[in-house]
Amino acid sequence: MSDAEKAVRRRRQREGIEKAKREGRRFGRSPLPAPDNFYSVYRRWASKELNVEEAAKLCGFSRGTFYRRAKEAAQGGREPNGL
Repeated sequence: MSDAEKAVRRRRQREGIEKAKREGRRFGRSPLPAPDNFYSVYRRWASKELNVEEAAKLCGFSRGTFYRRAKEAAQGGREPNGL
């Protein structure tokens, strides 16, 4: 493939991505729904009954995922991604 063809393809791809972002399309994997017990575990973790490792294990999350979902739940009462 010639360099000119590659440049045209990359430019068109970049334009398409920019257009999709302007239209609000999401990129990447869709978030999985939080488990049914997330809010009860989150409340127990927030009140220091559980440490993050225990809370994450009960939800089936990694620590990082639990922290991210907890942050989403704490911001303005929003539900965590995927619910």
